Amino acid sequence: MGKDNLYILHENKFGYIAKCSCCNQIQVSLGNTVFNFSKKEYEEFDSYFNEIRATHIKSLSKNQKYIIRTNKEGVAITVTNNELLAIVELLNFADILLEVSDLMTIN
Repeated sequence: MGKDNLYILHENKFGYIAKCSCCNQIQVSLGNTVFNFSKKEYEEFDSYFNEIRATHIKSLSKNQKYIIRTNKEGVAITVTNNELLAIVELLNFADILLEVSDLMTIN
């Protein structure tokens, strides 16, 4: 996965989500942390945020830090309220573009 092969799906102040045009891996950059996922691994990572999207997004404490466990063994990230909201934004927009990309490649 080379930088020249990355197509940015969405980016904001906290990071970006990109797809590699040669290997189809998905790169997620959050702050100073970068993850490389297969499509399945990305979907698993994204699913960790479903409960936050559904119920907690409006009730998040502005002064609290959140620990997000990832599907990478032994890896967790700590984020603030604003960072968590930025992650959800990244995932939401990237999900839409990945779905469109999948629809466009159907023969």
